[in-house]
Amino acid sequence: MVRRLRVMLAAGLLLLAASACLAAAASKPPARRAPAKPPAPTRPPARDPAVPRPLSAGAGERLVRIAVEVPISGGDTAAAEAQARAAAARQAVSQVALTFTSPAAAANAPAVEDVAGRPELARETRITTADPSPTVLKARVDVVVRLVPLIAALHEKGLLPARRVAVQITEPQPEGAAGGGTAQVAITRQLLAAGYQVQVSPPQALAAGVDPKRLPTADVVIIGTASSEPAPTPMAVAGFSSARARVEAQAVAVETGRVIAAEAASGAGADLDPASAAKKSIEATADRVALTLVVKLASDAAKP
Repeated sequence: MVRRLRVMLAAGLLLLAASACLAAAASKPPARRAPAKPPAPTRPPARDPAVPRPLSAGAGERLVRIAVEVPISGGDTAAAEAQARAAAARQAVSQVALTFTSPAAAANAPAVEDVAGRPELARETRITTADPSPTVLKARVDVVVRLVPLIAALHEKGLLPARRVAVQITEPQPEGAAGGGTAQVAITRQLLAAGYQVQVSPPQALAAGVDPKRLPTADVVIIGTASSEPAPTPMAVAGFSSARARVEAQAVAVETGRVIAAEAASGAGADLDPASAAKKSIEATADRVALTLVVKLASDAAKP
């Protein structure tokens, strides 16, 4: 009997000890875990310097990718690469030229070949992939074609119809200023560079003392507006002013009233004084608008 009481007493003591341990564990605050470390940023794989970067086209340009095969003579791979770039440039200029010519004009193969063979129309060529064998070089070449001089060459060879264009851009002018505004001059400059015949509009003719009735009728008139205002946040350079400009223009066929192209752009400029900053912002913005209009006028002329 005594032995049984001792066993029961020992069991009771064990239960009390276990309960005390559980209570103590429950009263302790949970251990704080260290914050998880953010994953290390993954770096892009390093570019192989032996692989050339592809070219990109800017305003007034077009990127063309050409595949060519040229023979390797006497194991001279460098000469074969130069030949590949020249062949690709010729093909690229020819491809772009044909997008601006009507089927009838494109049939004048000698004129098209003459334009395609002008190296100055390709601003840059770059071989992006090359697979030389002992006798043949297979390459892919990026070619950047300059559109404004190309369109001028097409006009020169009679592959684009000669269009007379009048430009009338409304732009606030300083008191007493004469002649066209900054935007009008910039657009006119690009049209002339592309080989278009530019004439003054009737209001400009009157201002210059010319009878508008004596002017030939324009085929296309470019109308629009240009404005500028001081930039909300001036440049953080002492003594400089900055401005933002907005130029909008439409090219309209005089005979039918059809809108051939419409373009708008905004831009900024900076100079030593507010007036010069405003002119620079308008000029840079009008140049971008003019490049688009020049290309769209040429594309429209190629339509049957």
